[in-house]
Amino acid sequence: MKITTKTLAGVLAAQVLLAVVLSRTGTDLAPTASDARLLALDAAQIDRLTIEGPDNAKVALTRRNGQWLLPDAGGDVPADTARIDALLQRAVALRQGLPVATSDGAAERFKVADDRFERRIRFAQGDKTLGTLLIGTSQGARQTRARVAGDKAVREIDLASYDLPTKPDDWLDKKLLAVPQDQIAAIELDGLKLTRNATAAVTQAVAAAGQPGAASTSPAAPTWKVESSDGGQVPNADAVSRLVSQLSNLQIDSLAGREASPGYGLDMPALSATITRTDGSTVSLAIGKRTVGDGYVVKGSQRPEYFQLAQWNVEPLLAAAKRDTLLASGASTASGTSGGSGEAATAPDPSKVRTVPLGRSGASN
Repeated sequence: MKITTKTLAGVLAAQVLLAVVLSRTGTDLAPTASDARLLALDAAQIDRLTIEGPDNAKVALTRRNGQWLLPDAGGDVPADTARIDALLQRAVALRQGLPVATSDGAAERFKVADDRFERRIRFAQGDKTLGTLLIGTSQGARQTRARVAGDKAVREIDLASYDLPTKPDDWLDKKLLAVPQDQIAAIELDGLKLTRNATAAVTQAVAAAGQPGAASTSPAAPTWKVESSDGGQVPNADAVSRLVSQLSNLQIDSLAGREASPGYGLDMPALSATITRTDGSTVSLAIGKRTVGDGYVVKGSQRPEYFQLAQWNVEPLLAAAKRDTLLASGASTASGTSGGSGEAATAPDPSKVRTVPLGRSGASN
């Protein structure tokens, strides 16, 4: 009995001593697995990404002067920089979590082995690999199996293979040829030149604080005038609004090629337009309907490449760019001003005229 008592006392003393040691050194302990970062990377240092998938699928991305590029897509074609930067932020923020397995067999089973994976993404700075992440099967939302190269532990992360496509076209800057709406100063197409009037302040009669007639100023939406070969025309504000919106939201689908081809249909383009920016620079745009294959091809003066457009994407633009659509049905429509002959249209009683600025008409776009 005495031996048992002494043994228990010794065990108790050891437990007390251990508790004291832990209480004094707890703040210096390493973070738990769930708190530690999965990849010890600095996103600012990463300037090369390589994403690989099954069947030798592969895409390379390179950052130069703050812009991500696709060096293997027939030249340094701009990639979607915002999307790639967001991916990097997600990757460096991943936490380890507790391992779900550590065996070689588990790596094979969950498709995170060195030679069997759903995705392998290499993070590099120049020619130096900073880290490699293997991504495998998904068990549901936020439950993708992953493993850091060189570590046997298989973990769960919130990054799936569909976040990492392996086709270069999936990483293209889709709005590469679009011109932001507020930068469009003039559009020339089909014998018309649509010119944007400078935005000005307008005075509006308002009722404020019970005092009718009080005035306030607010910036006016832009209005447009038209110059045409036959003169005396007035723009349809709603139609111009739709055209500007389509040009500013033009999205390419994929790279068609770097050399001209008769099959692109650009010898007789479905649309040929010149856009003047507010800084005075110009952009030319030509869209051809393929004579071989489906869809359309677009060539913009901003880039040397030719890009594919989907039919659903380009047809609204072609419809908006029709001459008859862009012109008002009668010169009496107060949707803008005529600039074809250099003479102003006959002005009605100002008290009865409603100037229709771009994007503020009663009709929807």
